[in-house]
Amino acid sequence: MILNPSFENSLSKWFVPNSSIYNIKIYHDAIEGENSLKISTNSTEKGWLFVRSEEVKVNPQEMYMLQVYMKYHNMNGSHIKVEAFDPDTKTWKAIFFLTLSHFSSRGWTQYIGYFKVPENSTVIRIVLAAGWVFNPLYKIGYVEFDNVVLLPLSEVFPSNNMSTQLSYEKISPTLWKVSLNISQPSMLAFAESYDPLWVCYVNGQKIHSIPLYGVINGFYINQTGHLEITIEYEPQRWFNLGCIISLTTLLACLTYLTITHIKQKRKHYQKRISPSNSSTQTKQTK
Repeated sequence: MILNPSFENSLSKWFVPNSSIYNIKIYHDAIEGENSLKISTNSTEKGWLFVRSEEVKVNPQEMYMLQVYMKYHNMNGSHIKVEAFDPDTKTWKAIFFLTLSHFSSRGWTQYIGYFKVPENSTVIRIVLAAGWVFNPLYKIGYVEFDNVVLLPLSEVFPSNNMSTQLSYEKISPTLWKVSLNISQPSMLAFAESYDPLWVCYVNGQKIHSIPLYGVINGFYINQTGHLEITIEYEPQRWFNLGCIISLTTLLACLTYLTITHIKQKRKHYQKRISPSNSSTQTKQTK
């Protein structure tokens, strides 16, 4: 529902105010895709820069799920909220805070929340708020946002009458292969205890896990048709890669030592049978 949710098309579909205090740029430190939104400042005065999404049409009193990844360093007051347009007062009003004001520093963190649209509202927008410097001694602070996902709960928990064909194979405790045929975007439930390090790949697209029912993993699949899906636990891939690198390094060292030993042995042997040694041995024989 959010257009350009991971800022792959720069700031398209997002409204960014002009500011002499904040530096806004697309940054190559991402959770989803290659880009994220980075906002930095050196201001220590309390205040915010609000980056807003395009208006999203919604159904009054329907429940929605919002997911956003946020990362911040030496910042105070950064947060994420939802605003709804009130047709009676002709104003935008905050209806939901996904996060309260954060301070200090924290790495990439997934935030997920659920909210209900007011009965008189039909459009909402997502607001990404950058605060001010937390510790003046470090001069500059920044906050990053990525992978903004908004879904009605009817899609998160679809009805059973949706056309679905599903088969799966457990390759290992950390790797599953799934064949899925769906007629509309839907949520794939994976009955392992929720851990954000579970990911799935659909036609090369990486999808991060979200908590379903608060306890298991869910992957929102926005593609349709026959899909071949891989679900894996990322730390296992890192471990496997580390083992391959370690084994390759060990083999390279053993190869180098073996070649060096052979060369030294050959050199020592050549010295023993050199012409000078042969002539000396001949004179001694005479």
